[in-house]
Amino acid sequence: TTGTASPEEIRRVGPTPDYVYLPELADDPRGARYVEGTDIEIVRDLPARLAIRHAIFDHDGT
Repeated sequence: TTGTASPEEIRRVGPTPDYVYLPELADDPRGARYVEGTDIEIVRDLPARLAIRHAIFDHDGT
């Protein structure tokens, strides 16, 4: 398979989407990495030449 969903597959999943990012990690949280001394999970490493100028944080729990 190519990994591309057909329109019918998308319609079937549409009403009940799964929003889990990295489901393998979610199933076994022992593999999670955290910022030292915090509960902040590191999802992926940042690029070396990252130049963030603005950030928006969503704290409503969704």
